[in-house]
Amino acid sequence: MSAARRPGPAPRTPYQAVLAAAGDLPGSPTALDAELLGSALLGSVYAVSAPDRAAAVTRFVDDFAAATAPDPTARLPHAVFAALTGAPAARRRDLPPPAGRHDDRPAGDGPRDDSPRTDGPDGDVGGGGAPWVGQLGRVRLTGTLGYGDIHGDVSGFAATFAYDEPAGGPEHTVAVLVDHQLGRVREAFVIRSAEAFRAGVAPLAEDALSWYAEPAPAGLAALVRRAFAAADTAPERPDDEAAGADRLLIAARLAAIPLTPPPTPAPGTAAGGAPEDGAAGEGPPEGGGVPPWAFPPPADAPAEQAAFLRSPEAAAAGLRDLDPADAAARDYCLGLLWRYQEAVPDDVRRWSPTKVRRFLTTWIPQAAVLDAVDAAMLPRVLTTWATYCARLRSLPAAALYATLTAVDAQPPVSPL
Repeated sequence: MSAARRPGPAPRTPYQAVLAAAGDLPGSPTALDAELLGSALLGSVYAVSAPDRAAAVTRFVDDFAAATAPDPTARLPHAVFAALTGAPAARRRDLPPPAGRHDDRPAGDGPRDDSPRTDGPDGDVGGGGAPWVGQLGRVRLTGTLGYGDIHGDVSGFAATFAYDEPAGGPEHTVAVLVDHQLGRVREAFVIRSAEAFRAGVAPLAEDALSWYAEPAPAGLAALVRRAFAAADTAPERPDDEAAGADRLLIAARLAAIPLTPPPTPAPGTAAGGAPEDGAAGEGPPEGGGVPPWAFPPPADAPAEQAAFLRSPEAAAAGLRDLDPADAAARDYCLGLLWRYQEAVPDDVRRWSPTKVRRFLTTWIPQAAVLDAVDAAMLPRVLTTWATYCARLRSLPAAALYATLTAVDAQPPVSPL
């Protein structure tokens, strides 16, 4: 029996600790395994960093590359970290970008346009003969999925990717749960079997109170990047540990999706997709309304509110022609909806039982001052606005009923 290997000296710096932990990289069977390990190592930095956590990880990778440059055993960690973050140290090595990498995202959001080069017949960069180094970061998008409750309180967004060569690893899925109440990522994880993930969420397509779709890649990438940026700068870290461990790999995959400008609104619609003439039709506007997974940027308040007041919902609720005092209260209450959207942030057109409760019982008492007329008007405006938005979003009647019931169930708003 061979003698047990004696442990080496304890690492003296965080960089030495990470380098020691990266000692398993040469044994990784595929590029995906190596990227998962590298992402987990950097996730430990993410977990202990203060906001902005993503920027802290980028600084750590830069400093790690400088501190360990003389060590030949660090070349493989350098290559993996470069594929995940595109650190400046990697750019100074004149590393060419991988196919499909797009650099049209905000600074600090995911890896920049860099990737490790391949030296030698096996694509090794000095990492002990790892044949998969040339596949690091070289993936192509193979599909997208979106799913969640029909109200949109929490939505799941997933994208599947495949490597160019078998040495890269299997087709895999990166998935993120976005809490739209908080406007940021709640959970994030990587699934090695894309097919198993699709099969697991497919039953949602038959659930009337859930949505299941294939979002446009650019829209999915833009939304998840914003949600990650909000999580990176939030005072508290995501509850799910995997959200930090897989953060860098998921950002790297999102960086492979080009962002494109949003389409120009079709004639006959106001900003945000609202119909210009509220009297035109009882169903959703042409084009299907606002899809539940889109969550577009905040709509232009004056245009959206004007469209709402021209709508059949506003007419049925008697909100069009009011005396001056009631009209002022109506406009003030509409303004509160936009203030809440900015505070959360969230889509002002998205309402659910959970959002109603938070708005009326938590945010209003803390942030608004209402007189007796305002307090009486607020539930009326909210129920009418929620009904109008349900039509725009093509929500089923059961979903709208649940939201309106939540409004009725809240205690009366007290004037201050």
